[in-house]
Amino acid sequence: MARHWRPVLEVADPGAALDWFAAVPGMRADPARGEAVCGDLRIAVVAPGARLVGQRAMAVDHLALAAGDVDGLAARLLAAGARWDARFTPDGPREIAAFWQTGVRFAFVRGPGDVAVEFCARRGTAGPAEALGLDHIGLRRADLPGEAATLAAEGATEVARHLLPGTPPVAVRFLREHNILWEVFDEPAPPGMETPGRWAGVAP
Repeated sequence: MARHWRPVLEVADPGAALDWFAAVPGMRADPARGEAVCGDLRIAVVAPGARLVGQRAMAVDHLALAAGDVDGLAARLLAAGARWDARFTPDGPREIAAFWQTGVRFAFVRGPGDVAVEFCARRGTAGPAEALGLDHIGLRRADLPGEAATLAAEGATEVARHLLPGTPPVAVRFLREHNILWEVFDEPAPPGMETPGRWAGVAP
């Protein structure tokens, strides 16, 4: 049976986090359920130490939301006070040509509790300057094959793999599990990844 997973954000002030997401074009807050909503995606926002029923606790690097127009959405967010996440895109949107035939364009901002929030779109597509729903959940792992095997044991199926140029090259695998697309990559963490808030896994 298909399962619908929710990313879990653990942050000191869940109310302020919901307000942050509600200010993103294309998103809204559901305070009664403690969730931020974007299309069919629901993000559970909880206080530190909270554990949801059925939660799979894991270290999540970032949450990526699909966007119709990355540059337009980023401009709207910056105008409203958001900040680029200098750990990923210090100078604004970037592109990876190898992904999904046409490549992707993406930008990272600092979300609630300074967690990494990515907005991305396939190159060659056009849409509104707003968030549209979940694109993927990023997992940074030194043991990429081991993590891929763990996800496969949970029912995930690999849909793509890449080796991106660099020193050293970065291996990336995408795996689909129900409504979640996992992006697993072995790039070493840049400085400053320790943040007050954290992506704490997924829950049904």
